[in-house]
Amino acid sequence: MSREINFRGQRIDNKEWVYGSLVMVCDGESLKRHPFIVVSYNYDSFDWHEVDKETVGQFIGLCDKKGKTIYEGDFIKNDKGVVYKVKYRTPMFVLEAENGVTLGINYNLSAWEVLPK
Repeated sequence: MSREINFRGQRIDNKEWVYGSLVMVCDGESLKRHPFIVVSYNYDSFDWHEVDKETVGQFIGLCDKKGKTIYEGDFIKNDKGVVYKVKYRTPMFVLEAENGVTLGINYNLSAWEVLPK
């Protein structure tokens, strides 16, 4: 595989953003699924954190003009000042403006900028 697959999410316990692999864990009583981000692992242990499912986003494989990685859920601004939200619509990521205009990601986003959270 030639692309990087990475996720991020905001931790439940302290609201810190973490980046890594997404794992869904099913609780034995209610069978409810809980998202966790695995931050690091080695042969016999790993570091993982439960994250708020509403904050989970996948890296889209592109970076902005400052080299910042772009994730699903980010707001990005183009060179004309128009702000778009990065969303996943099967089978691809799209950019959606507040006015409802949706664009496929076939633009050179290296001239665009990810807005701070």
